[in-house]
Amino acid sequence: MHDLPDDPEDRTEPERRDVSLFIYRDGENAVRLLELTPLAALIAESLLEAELLGDAVAKACATSHTPLTPDVLAGTAAMLADWAERGVLLGAG
Repeated sequence: MHDLPDDPEDRTEPERRDVSLFIYRDGENAVRLLELTPLAALIAESLLEAELLGDAVAKACATSHTPLTPDVLAGTAAMLADWAERGVLLGAG
């Protein structure tokens, strides 16, 4: 699954690290995993709590001590576009 070697005989243990996974089902009902950056995970958590997008991004930036820059906004837009393309967002289809 996530970060496991492709070779089933490889018993190498994956590197230990904090990770946030976004798990969803695609259009064919297959389980899919997306690894989120810490900032993306904070934004997703706020959105799942029904916070408004602007508030979610501002809160995530404040919590992670990340400046709210044009790059952060562009990254958030790209993330949401990707999620819409994957059918993750309600009303995106």
